[in-house]
Amino acid sequence: MAAAKPVTKLYGWAISPFVSRALLCLEEAGVDYDHVTMSRSAGDHRRPDHLARNPFGQVPVLEDGDLTLFVSRAIARHVFRKHKPELLGSGDLERAAMVDVWTEVEAHQFQPAAGAIVVECVFAPLLGRARDQRRVDENVGKLRAVLEVFEARLAGKHRYLAGGDDVSLADLSHFRFDQTFHDNKNCRLFKLPQEASSSSSRARLRRNFLAAAAEHKSSGAEDLLALITTSTGANKDMAKGEDTATVPKVYGVAASPFVATVLVCLEEAGAAYELVPLDMAAREQRAPHHLARNPLGKIPAFEDGDLTLFESRAIARHVLRKHRPDLLGGGDPARSATLDAWTEAEAHQFHPPASHILRQCVILPMIGGGRDQRVVDENVSRLRAVLDVYDARLAKHRYLAGGEEASLADLAHVGVMLMLMGTEFGRVVEERGNVKAWWDRIAARPAVRKVAALVDAEVAVLSTQSSG
Repeated sequence: MAAAKPVTKLYGWAISPFVSRALLCLEEAGVDYDHVTMSRSAGDHRRPDHLARNPFGQVPVLEDGDLTLFVSRAIARHVFRKHKPELLGSGDLERAAMVDVWTEVEAHQFQPAAGAIVVECVFAPLLGRARDQRRVDENVGKLRAVLEVFEARLAGKHRYLAGGDDVSLADLSHFRFDQTFHDNKNCRLFKLPQEASSSSSRARLRRNFLAAAAEHKSSGAEDLLALITTSTGANKDMAKGEDTATVPKVYGVAASPFVATVLVCLEEAGAAYELVPLDMAAREQRAPHHLARNPLGKIPAFEDGDLTLFESRAIARHVLRKHRPDLLGGGDPARSATLDAWTEAEAHQFHPPASHILRQCVILPMIGGGRDQRVVDENVSRLRAVLDVYDARLAKHRYLAGGEEASLADLAHVGVMLMLMGTEFGRVVEERGNVKAWWDRIAARPAVRKVAALVDAEVAVLSTQSSG
């Protein structure tokens, strides 16, 4: 009798770094799966059957029984949560937090720069387009800065990014970019340690990549603008009666969407905390004492006892994992996986266009700059497309991860949404009934209302300073 075919399927073309990441994780986990190859040039990702799997029309997509997931990092988390939880730091709160931090650094610091270089140096020639050397040079500079942070992290003290002697998702998430860099002169910038994935897994995936490269073309990588706020204001919120030496500290300013999202999660968790303001106008975030907390020189940073974290989404996961695991899906693997997919959608679909709009319409005018209407119009169009997907999703579910209860997938939007709704482009939300009803539910939550008041107070101070 013939053996039953595996129920797990991965859709996409192996030349994509995002598909290769998912394939590597399946291999590392020893999962029996089918790789369903697709053709980008034939537009397979835009066909109705694929849009039913991934409404954003991208790859990869994973089908695991009745569960359908998109976004490579969400797929990776699901695969490891189910088959190799040790690669997520499962069972160790601090280890899991550090895996999250460095996975977020890969997603929002390493990948945008590396991805832009790969697009220009590898895929542009495949598409018959000349390399944009200005873009290459700009992103090589960014990548050097990120890799200097990696170098310091890995200098003797740690063999792997999340610390210790064991590889994790934080390391494996870089896969595919290392092989791509070996094929062009920028390979001197980066070389992933061979131990970071099994040789058999890497060899198999390299064969898949080379085979796919003969017939498929990829247009590149997800992009992300890091929105940096400037403030000299200060807000502090601390639970009464707590020992100040043990109260977790958030370093930053509430007017930053990234800080605001962390504060919302702390408020949702009912956790005591202190908001420690930084003088952003004086670039205190680049001062040595803050670089010791966050080597990237950004906000927020978070101290919880002896544990120091950065990257807002990693901090949010830690806070909720410790205090409100139900907001991460609790013990339900399918809900956790769906939550991860829509949290990644916030990071890589919603956040980039929304943050570009805020930079042009809020941040630049506040510091005396002018709006570039072309950039605004382009990103409003992108944001409308994302919110159309949200509207269809929310026509069936009250919240993005499904069901009747909010989760991190919803709360991750709060920082940007609070600022966006204060601009004329809040109308892109108002125009979509399901999205508007969803946001109204989120905005009415006591935790969100409390943080919104902090944000409003800081923005008012900033507006007064910029006009004075």
